[in-house]
Amino acid sequence: MKIVPEKNKKKSVMDYHLLLPFLGVLTCVLLFSACGTNDNANETAGISNGSAESVTTSDNSSDNLVSDESAAAYDDILTEKEENNASQIVMTINGTDLYADEALYYIAYYESYGQQVADYYDSYYEVSDYWDIEQDEEGNTARDIYKANAYNSLYYYTVLAEEAKAAGYTLTEDNNTQIDSLITDFFSDYTSNELALSGMNAVGVRKAFEKLLLASKYSNTILDGITIDEDAVRAGINRSDYVQIETTYLYLSTQSYDENQNAIELTEEETQSYLDIMQEALTMAQNGSSFADIKTALSDDDSFTVTSRNYLSGSTDIEEAYRNAASELTEGELSSIVKGKYGYYIIRMDNTNSDSAYEQAVADAIENAETEAFNDAYAAIAANYSMELNQEYWNSISMGNVTIITDGSASDDASLFDGAGDTEITIGE
Repeated sequence: MKIVPEKNKKKSVMDYHLLLPFLGVLTCVLLFSACGTNDNANETAGISNGSAESVTTSDNSSDNLVSDESAAAYDDILTEKEENNASQIVMTINGTDLYADEALYYIAYYESYGQQVADYYDSYYEVSDYWDIEQDEEGNTARDIYKANAYNSLYYYTVLAEEAKAAGYTLTEDNNTQIDSLITDFFSDYTSNELALSGMNAVGVRKAFEKLLLASKYSNTILDGITIDEDAVRAGINRSDYVQIETTYLYLSTQSYDENQNAIELTEEETQSYLDIMQEALTMAQNGSSFADIKTALSDDDSFTVTSRNYLSGSTDIEEAYRNAASELTEGELSSIVKGKYGYYIIRMDNTNSDSAYEQAVADAIENAETEAFNDAYAAIAANYSMELNQEYWNSISMGNVTIITDGSASDDASLFDGAGDTEITIGE
């Protein structure tokens, strides 16, 4: 018989917490974890702009074949944007001005992440206005929150980079070569239209990457100085609360749907045919065949699956029929055929008393303690810095429209640059 795939169920829109700055952005800093040990001021290599190198970024469009006049007009627009960014103050920290050319890296970072979430919402939940959905009780939209993340991150990494320089940290030639590569990769994600829209260039992005690398070196030093008492952490976590049951199951979905996507009730004949398949599967399993081999032998349909299921002892999140059947098994034992709400299971008990959840809880607690200690150390550092935002600049920023061109976003700007051709990005000076 044909095994009918289970219907894809549309989920309701869930609350999606946005990434906050600071340690959240350290995912980017982790790019630099292989940069080697800390370099002190006695080393001869200082911070440089790296060797001159070029990379061409294209929108891969047939419209790239344009006249010299059109390309020249495009270059004029891009050059004007770049010059404005290099002179536009966005923030002042301890009397030192920071400019839009550097800030655009952080704007781009959060716009890229935000657009991935927006695409996810649109694809799975048919929500097309993610950027403008209010995310908190204060009425802040995704645009508002990502903007705050952008300028907070610029401040955060500037502070840590300044501390790194004050402590004698520098960038080596190898570091600068690595930054050259990162810049090349960064610009490969942008079309010439988008670069003309924002005026991002390698000089500004380099400033950001240099700070990220210096900040990562200094952050590692802070982390190296943090000691967490693991025994005390373990003493504070009750292992009995984290006893994990580990199982593997073979599952056959019995759900099918009519043309209007309404569930079809099984006939007695259909029910028996499903049971016949599962009985054959059970016999094979009892004779030593693995679940994977059984699936391969009986059907490659997506409704016939092999899956691991781990859950805490006492959890009510697992289907009751499944829990009850699993609770009667010893390690290595197989269940009989278990009737679930939407199909049939054969369950194998892998571990009735796993330490995995407990060890993960300990690891999470240690990581949280380290994060808290790091944040305390950063707060003490930041107390020595003052920051003033150029509100006029940030008020003019509409996240989701600055460095990326989405459906309908910045359409007027995009039309100015259509078919403008390839853009050459120079790495270094």
